[in-house]
Formats: sequence, C-alpha cells, structure tokens
Amino acid sequence: MPDSKRNFGLVKKKKSNLNGRSELQGSSNKNSTINESESIELIQNMIQEKNELQKTVLGGKLSINEIDDLISLSENGDIIASSVLLEAYVGCSHYNNSDANHKPSVCSNIDNIGKKNKDDDTHPFFIIEKAALEGSIQAQYEYWRALKHALEEKIINPLLDRDRWSERRNNGLYWQVGFAENNVIEANITLALDYYSGQILEKDYSNTIYYATRALSLDPSLDYMHKLIDSAAEKIENNEAGNN
Repeated sequence: MPDSKRNFGLVKKKKSNLNGRSELQGSSNKNSTINESESIELIQNMIQEKNELQKTVLGGKLSINEIDDLISLSENGDIIASSVLLEAYVGCSHYNNSDANHKPSVCSNIDNIGKKNKDDDTHPFFIIEKAALEGSIQAQYEYWRALKHALEEKIINPLLDRDRWSERRNNGLYWQVGFAENNVIEANITLALDYYSGQILEKDYSNTIYYATRALSLDPSLDYMHKLIDSAAEKIENNEAGNN
C-alpha cells in the first residue's frame, strides 16, 4: 500500500468519534488538568501522527478526494486534520507571496480554506479554539501554534478586538506553559523561541534561558538550544551594560 494511503489512514482510523475531543477529557474550561505521563504520551503520539500526515499533504501525495476528506474531518471537529490544514494553508500562502511557480498542486484545494468567512466556525482555527475551550488536551496543545498562524494570516485581528485577543493569548500561554511544565519537550522549545523572538510575547531573555534549559534537560542533543541560551545571556549582559 502506498505511504500516502497508510499515513492518511492514521487520521481516519483513530478518529472514529469526530467531535474534536481526545480520549483524555478535561473539564469544559481552560483549567482542565491531566496526569503528566498521560499528557506526554498523548501529545507525543499526536505530534508524530500530525508530522506524518503533514509530510503526506505538503508532499502532494494525496488525491483531490483525499484532501476533501481531510477538510471534512476538520469541519467535523478533528484536531489533527484541522492543525495540518491550517499549517498547510500558511505554507501555501507563502508560495503565493514569493514562489508561485513552484506552488504544490495540492494548494489549489487548501487555498479554499482561506476563503472561508473569518467568522465561519468550520475554519480550522476556530475548530481548534472551540475544542480547546471545551477541554480537548490535543486542541489545547495545538492552540498556541494555531494562534500564531491565525495572527500571521489575519484570520483574527487583535486591533479590532483587543479584549478577545488578550483572552486568546492568555489562554494559549496558560496551556503551553502547562505542557512545558509537564515535560513536553516541544512546548519548552516553543516558549524559549517565542520569548526570544518577541513575535507574540514580550521579549524576555530570562524566560528564554529558563525554557531552553528545561528543553535541554529533557533532550541534551538539542545543540541549537545551547546557542539560544548563549545568545539570550549575551543580550541580558548587553542590556545591563547599557543601563549602567
């Protein structure tokens, strides 16, 4: 069986209940809690599944009908399908801006996602957001990345709704920090990079060092985290020198 069929089956096989919720439910609010070992296992499995599907989608290995099936899964509340489609949409939009001649053919279908009304509750971002607020652990993990994509693609506009943006960012950060403290490596890496870049969070080099150090304690092979720590420490030193 071709790889594309096998990978695509990961979503269909495991998502017999298409309501956007994982097997592990929290309460219906942002304060849902989860056992640490269960959290790590659930998220790591989701990351692996998502990465395999993402390679299949952006590698152009799915037929038009299979892309339509993936969109249908997303519209029915599937978190992995929604996350993959949102990231694929962002990837396709970059081709529109810089290298249209090399744009994968699969983008013709995926671009339709961006044409949905920004208030359409079947948009992948809003599928993820709704499920996260209802307690889906998978959606809560994906929400921080989805929020950054939604901001980048102007799916949401903080300038038009400052209170809603503040609530969204606070929820996303709350969940991401929770996963980081539960020793999910990717969450620590993400926070280290985001505190360094200042794209969605105010720059905080001390927090960069904190989360990068946590990531290294979980995986000492992450050489680029060493470089990030050195750079953050240098910026702290320069800032202190400038203030004296």
